Amino acid sequence: MRRSIAIREFDHLYPGAGGQLCDAAFKFLREQAISLDKGNAQYLVLSSRHGKECLQVRNYVGTLSTPDGTIIEILPKHSNDQLDLVESRQLLWKMIRVVHDIPWQSSTDGDLQTYKKPLPEILLARFLSSVGHLVHRGIRSDYQRKKDTRKFLKGRLELSRQLRLPPARATDFCIEYDQYTVNRPENRLIRLALDQVRRWHLGIANTRLAKELSIAFSNVKPSNDVAGDFIRWRKQRDMAHYQPVRPWLELILRSISPWAFSGSWHGISMLFPMEKLFESYVEKRLQKVLYPGFKLTPQASRQYLTQHKGRKMFQLCPDILVTQGVKNYTVMDTKWKLIDREASDGSRKYNLKQSDLYQLYAYGHKYLSGNGDLILIYPRHESFLKPLASFQYEESMRLWVVPFDLQTDSLILPEELKLNCFQSADFLDLL
Repeated sequence: MRRSIAIREFDHLYPGAGGQLCDAAFKFLREQAISLDKGNAQYLVLSSRHGKECLQVRNYVGTLSTPDGTIIEILPKHSNDQLDLVESRQLLWKMIRVVHDIPWQSSTDGDLQTYKKPLPEILLARFLSSVGHLVHRGIRSDYQRKKDTRKFLKGRLELSRQLRLPPARATDFCIEYDQYTVNRPENRLIRLALDQVRRWHLGIANTRLAKELSIAFSNVKPSNDVAGDFIRWRKQRDMAHYQPVRPWLELILRSISPWAFSGSWHGISMLFPMEKLFESYVEKRLQKVLYPGFKLTPQASRQYLTQHKGRKMFQLCPDILVTQGVKNYTVMDTKWKLIDREASDGSRKYNLKQSDLYQLYAYGHKYLSGNGDLILIYPRHESFLKPLASFQYEESMRLWVVPFDLQTDSLILPEELKLNCFQSADFLDLL
């Protein structure tokens, strides 16, 4: 029997009576956690609390499933308040669709507005709806070059292959011809995605619709080269109705989540590193309000911390570099962490990490030559509604710690910080 569990980042999962997981689900995830210990990054780790073994999820959000039918939603911890399922699902999905350019019309579906169903069911319903619209518009075929050996001539005779045939096959023809077929890269990717989501069993209606759509692609072979078929994707005018489906295919097939279950289980595993998701979301929003003449570069990699034996070492890559012509204008970095404006004493330091301030100090000297304003961006929440007072590195270099409001998509800046690179009216809140 399928069962849904919703938790937040860094929460714990317990087995048996009083816990969220049945013994079978816990055992399966425990094995996954042990196998992840061998890697450099983990979304799930073994832990112990109050003398009881448990599992702790890390800073990844999304969905996991287990062979017994348990679906685990991991939602963002964007507030210290209790988990609000509807609000958290709305926020997570908004960030995913903006970062991955997924088309969305929430006003057409009541379930999407209320977000009362588990997020995977909602996402799958929208993917299947987009494929259904494509099928209604028509599945496109294309000519593909085929090589074959037949008893009759068709297309073009390949003399080089023909001359290499043994005498016993002198009556055969080595031919090359064009075949009009639905077995083209775009359709192969859709077929593979449909096969994948059918195994997830996310709701009776979704499963039935996935089976019906698979029939429409029954003459198409599933892709066995996902990366190559994405490269071969065509964008002619008659393929315009395929474009809304592509972001969904990338979400499902390109393993945006780096994790795959070990063993033979192929359930849903769609996880996103929250730090990276927040960084990309802020960058996308800032990109839209940049004034002409300025350029925003994510993950700039122009400078190095040091040189050693004539070779540059330790590359410095700020999350966001804003330039004006050939001049670096400002450097921004994002951090997914709840800081506390009231925790200003010497021991807590607003919950800031000293290493983050060292990092920005290095960025300031290497990218701004020690002269200018640096910006460190954290999510806005009830304990961090306004920017902190500036941190003065040196007389000509300051660091500003500011909130980004994920509900209104506003970067909240202090009045004394003047950023002329952004069109401020509808985006930047100045306090």
